[in-house]
Amino acid sequence: LSAGDVESAFANASFSVVLGIQSGSNLESLANQMSRYIGKMREMNTNYNLACIQVYECFARNLVGGTDDPTELSYGGKDLLSNMSETQNEISLKNQYYFTRMFLAYVFGRYEL
Repeated sequence: LSAGDVESAFANASFSVVLGIQSGSNLESLANQMSRYIGKMREMNTNYNLACIQVYECFARNLVGGTDDPTELSYGGKDLLSNMSETQNEISLKNQYYFTRMFLAYVFGRYEL
């Protein structure tokens, strides 16, 4: 990471874990892997990739029962959407948030959020 394109490396890391989720990899180990990536992303100050991977880490943890309300996407006690609104104004991030939240609502039978 110190000699290459950091944004590209983290985009590929994010892509690989999302692909892991979609292909049925162990969600707990993927969430742990994402947690390590998040630490590095914070160190390197890559906000877009950080916000993106946080959505999917919450998604994976919710699917394995890591929260009281599996349809909520929060990180560090704060709703991810409000975090995004403060730091990012990227429609693609908000789309990922709403897509994963909609999927969780469907899986857990919560049709009114």
